[in-house]
Formats: sequence, structure tokens, C-alpha cells
Amino acid sequence: MKTMRSKIFLAFTLVLVCLAAPGTAFAAQAKADGKGKLSAEEERALVAKALEELLASMKIEKFSYDPNLPDPFIPFISEKAATVQEAPVGKEELTGMRRYEPGQLQLVAIIFSRNRPLAMVQDSSGKGYVIHRGTRIGRSGIVSDIIPNKVVIKQLVYSMTSKKKYKTVEMVIRKEGGK
Repeated sequence: MKTMRSKIFLAFTLVLVCLAAPGTAFAAQAKADGKGKLSAEEERALVAKALEELLASMKIEKFSYDPNLPDPFIPFISEKAATVQEAPVGKEELTGMRRYEPGQLQLVAIIFSRNRPLAMVQDSSGKGYVIHRGTRIGRSGIVSDIIPNKVVIKQLVYSMTSKKKYKTVEMVIRKEGGK
């Protein structure tokens, strides 16, 4: 690769010297050949011959277009693929307990009955809500279990690679006067 670069550099230098100062580029070679000073036509002929030899030694292949190969000028990412896709629940309007994430609620009471346990949670304004197993909380949370001192909520989350994962959030009942 270095020899290719050096040959290209040499060719461009040769052309620039010949164009910038005609009559002086091959004066040294002409004296070595014993010809004396070269005419402009002889010098152009020598430059052309040197460039032809240089290009022949570089073995440059001619380019031919192959329509079966991918087009290198088309972007890798299409506009459709570049748009961010939201989770399907992102567009629906949330109501009731769905408006609050588990961290925004405080567990106030737990009641056990024969059929099913219930819990009462309170939002920041002091409004209370009764929840049971299966109640949906937040965008993707579902109450999975109610046990004597806490409520267990499973939330569906997406990893950076868009894989579904479940995260467990626990709401613990706080005793009066405790933090």
C-alpha cells in the first residue's frame, strides 16, 4: 500500500513540476543523456512516457459496475427503522390506579378476608384506593400478591434490546410514626 501511495505521489509531483516550470523538469536527464537542453515538445513527450510507465507499473484495474452488488451510496439505516417505536400501552389514556406508579402510592392498610385479601393505598393528595390481586397499577404493573405486611407488584419492562423482563416492586406497610 505504501508503494502505491508513493507512486501516486510521485506521479502527481511529476505532473505539477512539469506544469509549473516547463523547460526545467528534465534538464538534468537531458544533460545526462548528452542531448543538452530539451525543447518543450521533447520534454512533454518524456513526461507522457514517464506517466505511462508509472501507470503501467501501478496495475490499476478498470472499474466495471455490477448491478448485483449492493449500492454503496444507499444509507444503512432506513427512515422507518430509525424511528423510535413505543410500547403499545404508551398511547392509551390512563385512568384510575393506572395513573399512578407504585412509587407514587403509600400502602396504608391490608385486610384479609376468606375469599381474597385487599389492600388500601393512598396517593399524595390523600385519596385512598382499594386494590386486590390482579389490579393494574401504573403503565405496566399488576398486583401479584398481598401478604401480611406488603403488596408485591410485577412490572413489565423492556431492556435496551427490546426484550421483555419483569421487575418486582414491593410496597411495604409503614407503622404509625415510622418513616
